Amino acid sequence: MLGFSHVIHLILMSYKRIKIIYVSVFVTRETAALKAVFDFLMFNATPCNFTGLIVNAAAGTMPR
Repeated sequence: MLGFSHVIHLILMSYKRIKIIYVSVFVTRETAALKAVFDFLMFNATPCNFTGLIVNAAAGTMPR
């Protein structure tokens, strides 16, 4: 027969497992969402000439 403290221990252990699974799923989804946003922003910024902007900013001249 299981004691009350043993049952509570089993419940808490299963809760910890559920929590670990939930956190890992959350982190995976957030990482995928951030990667999607980053990829979208980089895809839209591709036509921009970053090297030219850096050179012009360093030289103090901006093209018109």
